[in-house]
Amino acid sequence: MSLEMINPKQGTTTMSETSGLGTRSIRPSRLPLAQHCGYSVTLAEQFPESSAAAERGTRYHEEFAAYIQTGVGSTQHASIFATFPAHEKAEAEVVATLRDSDTGEIISAGTLDVVLTHADGSICVIDHKTGQPDKVDDVDENLQLAVYGLAMALDRGAHKYRVGISFPGLPLRLSRWFHDGCFHDGDDYWDVLSRIKAAMLQPRNEPKTGDHCNRCYSRKHCHAWALVAAGAEGELANTVPADLVDDAKIANVLLGITALEERIKVMKAHIYDRARAKPIEHNGKRFGPVLCSGRRTVSIEALEEVGLADAADRLGAIKPGKPYERFSWTNATSTKRIAKGGASDWQSEDK
Repeated sequence: MSLEMINPKQGTTTMSETSGLGTRSIRPSRLPLAQHCGYSVTLAEQFPESSAAAERGTRYHEEFAAYIQTGVGSTQHASIFATFPAHEKAEAEVVATLRDSDTGEIISAGTLDVVLTHADGSICVIDHKTGQPDKVDDVDENLQLAVYGLAMALDRGAHKYRVGISFPGLPLRLSRWFHDGCFHDGDDYWDVLSRIKAAMLQPRNEPKTGDHCNRCYSRKHCHAWALVAAGAEGELANTVPADLVDDAKIANVLLGITALEERIKVMKAHIYDRARAKPIEHNGKRFGPVLCSGRRTVSIEALEEVGLADAADRLGAIKPGKPYERFSWTNATSTKRIAKGGASDWQSEDK
């Protein structure tokens, strides 16, 4: 099925000759990368990842939503909310779906963090971000926010809308006003919709490298990125600090460092899994996991110095850390041991 955008001002433009939007709908958060490389969407679907940073972001979103809904929250939430534009109504976690006006098929759908409705019926959609600000597209060009703003304007029949990005501790970023959000003959409507569709219809099996790779969380699984990283790593091996005077050179060295760090993480995880299944032996040495007891903290040592450690222990104030795993080389003939953590080290985290 051919997908056509019929703009009453510019005529008919064919976007794809192979498939419609129903089979290629895309999450709004993937659009900023998809406009540069459709393969990033394929990788994100094949290798979904979670991280401590992502979990912190989820908690932040949930807490801010609760603050808007109940008015109860931290002073940080209150101070950030106070920077939002004046409005008559504030909503949190609003689901919005953007559909093709001709076919009714879903283009993209997501949950909006904050929707502000103004007295004149215009709306402002704000998205929370907890990552690095320099890795987020400008509000006027951000396709994730473009979906949110356009979908909500169409749903609410707003004559104009704008979008914003909120980072903890930074001023609120607001876009320009987009007009004719609910009318299909508006210039803004066709400009935004065409950019969204073009990003969505990028080939999903053809990786494209560029500056956008530095924002892709799936790049360590990408063969095209591996080739770029390999070149940067090679240059890194032949670089000394005295060479770091040119900005382009420094940027390429940073690329190599990032690639090496990510490759090291992947390889260490693989080696550790392999060592757990069967210790690795080489030249009379064995590499594998060693079970360590929980480490004692500096505060306990301080108690011992003043003679209060026994009293604190009787009161249950001293709690040993849980055993944890450490990988190291040992003599191949040695037996498994329990290592004692240093008294002045930090206490191990629960796993």
